[in-house]
Amino acid sequence: MPDFSTSTTENSSNPQPALLPPILRIFAAFPDYDRGNRHYASGRYEAAIICYSKAVQIKPDWARAWLNLGKAYKQLHSWAETVACCDRAIAINPEEYWAWMLRGTALLSLQNHPEAIAAFDKAIEINPEKHEAWYQQGRVLEELQEWDKAATCYKKATQLHPNLPAMWYRQGSVLLQADRCAEAVAAYERALKLVPTNWEAWLNRGLALMKAERYAEGRSSHSLRSRLATATQRFRSLAVQRNGPETPVARWGNCLFRSGNSNESRLSRSMDRARSNTVRIKRL
Repeated sequence: MPDFSTSTTENSSNPQPALLPPILRIFAAFPDYDRGNRHYASGRYEAAIICYSKAVQIKPDWARAWLNLGKAYKQLHSWAETVACCDRAIAINPEEYWAWMLRGTALLSLQNHPEAIAAFDKAIEINPEKHEAWYQQGRVLEELQEWDKAATCYKKATQLHPNLPAMWYRQGSVLLQADRCAEAVAAYERALKLVPTNWEAWLNRGLALMKAERYAEGRSSHSLRSRLATATQRFRSLAVQRNGPETPVARWGNCLFRSGNSNESRLSRSMDRARSNTVRIKRL
């Protein structure tokens, strides 16, 4: 943990800013802050940390500088330091949305789910019309396997920002886990509309269709099979194009097994196809 002491006479190479009235210290701190921003933009996060640290030593009540220092630590996956910087920013400005967001993200990375939920709850309270907090709250709940609650958060996030495919994909995933298959299919289709080459979305869409065929009542199995065939063909095509590992094709056979349509002949054919496709992918 770094020393976040803010005594400028002890920690700054230039003690003169300590003689300035507090209201004027921002002018003395700004050159280091600005250098930190330029280092951050260039991906030089260690250098950014040095500059931001000097800025907060000169002006310790600058919430934005603490927040940017926390962002730089986040880029280095220094999660405890990120939380400490966010705490300093929040102590100065408790209504700083992005400080609560960054704090929650760091706590999620530390697997501290209760405090992460509390941080995102506070961000939502500050600004419920921003999608980021709803999305991150959904991620926490997804890790806790609270599928329906996660789906509610992702739904709100997609309502606020409908053009982010990752949110639709995660929405589909938690709905699939909750056996809300028709809704999962719709979410995957929205993700695929935005990114048609997402083979994982094609794969999970196919699984959702197969589970829907198993559980849905009064729906045309012929129509479901037709849609499933399209998803299957698209998935296989993308798997070969990407020249990926054997896992994607093998997972297709596993999906057939999990779907409940696992009679011996069909399962045998699917695994034979998975093995033959794996060989072809290796040769590409």
